Amino acid sequence: MKKQTLDFEMNAQFRPQEEFPAFLKDRPPLSEQIKQMREALGMTQSQLAQRAGISQSRLAQIEGNPDQDLQVSTLKKLSAALGCHLLEALVPNQEISKTLDEKAGRVAAKLMRISSGNAALELQLPQKAYLDFQFKQMKEEILSKYRKDLWKEL
Repeated sequence: MKKQTLDFEMNAQFRPQEEFPAFLKDRPPLSEQIKQMREALGMTQSQLAQRAGISQSRLAQIEGNPDQDLQVSTLKKLSAALGCHLLEALVPNQEISKTLDEKAGRVAAKLMRISSGNAALELQLPQKAYLDFQFKQMKEEILSKYRKDLWKEL
């Protein structure tokens, strides 16, 4: 029961990207958002740069290059200067429980291949239904007892 509660809490806290509203999903690059917001507010680059405490040439670089790495501190300064809130979030590509289930499945499959390989050498490979049952049990055990070990390389 504890595992189900934990999974529910994780899925509730870390909503996957697919559940975000369209206005959050379909955004232009931050550099373009900064330029659009600045222009919507009627600010020049010089005015925004001064308000944010950065040089006008740096702001021009930021607005002109969507592929550059921006420091979070610079984004925070620009956001504040634009009267905006910078949304900082780690957004999973899918539900956390699904990520864990897929990873546990890959680990269980790898472990099953190892043991099946040994059994095949001895000509004692079990029936497919039994292997499927073993696989499911192994996945559940990995998730309930060995979750931290999921990310170790086998």
